[in-house]
Amino acid sequence: MRRDDQILTQTRVKVEKPGMGSWRGLHAGNVPCYRTKDLHAKWRWGRKRGLRRARRRFDRELVMEETSQQEEQKQPFVIPTQDQILSRFNERKPRDHFGFEVEEYMVFLDFDHVKPLLKPEVTREAWDKNYKLPTRELMLKTMHEYMTFAWEKANDCRGISANRSIMHFIAWIWLAGEPEFSKKIDETFHSNYQHYGKEILILIAEHYSWDWKQWDDGVRTNDG
Repeated sequence: MRRDDQILTQTRVKVEKPGMGSWRGLHAGNVPCYRTKDLHAKWRWGRKRGLRRARRRFDRELVMEETSQQEEQKQPFVIPTQDQILSRFNERKPRDHFGFEVEEYMVFLDFDHVKPLLKPEVTREAWDKNYKLPTRELMLKTMHEYMTFAWEKANDCRGISANRSIMHFIAWIWLAGEPEFSKKIDETFHSNYQHYGKEILILIAEHYSWDWKQWDDGVRTNDG
């Protein structure tokens, strides 16, 4: 074996022995004043350790990815179809005597679906001018912009207007693909409506990470 090959395959570790203070070669006839280790064994051990580390890192990343996917599956923001919106309109209309909620569903129905709900003189051309395709981005934008108005009515203790605001939000949240949260707001509205809906507005704002304090005057009363 050539000396270069020996250097690549073996290493020398000095052993303290009396009278031997210099490095000695690795030839077969030398006095064994050095202990040798197989670099191939070290490489195999290092490779296994590296693979274990890589495997653990991969497992952690896989768990994080699966967790993220599970969170997305828990709350898929699926925008309702035209048939679903029409069905929601018919379901909610009997309890919405003033039409504050259901009118928001009509706006997002195309002419073919909304035609039975319109007066005979309304044409397709006239309806299509104002028809909007519901998207999550549009719903969030609509809700955020409406927050200022909703808080003004709550701060001013405007009973009917404050009620109407909450009913708008119930519809918009449902249209944004969050039926469970819409249901929660609806239940709170009918079971624990106080202070002209301020607590409900806070609940909605915090859900979407909006700073509700910028709109709130700090007053809590049921007697406007």
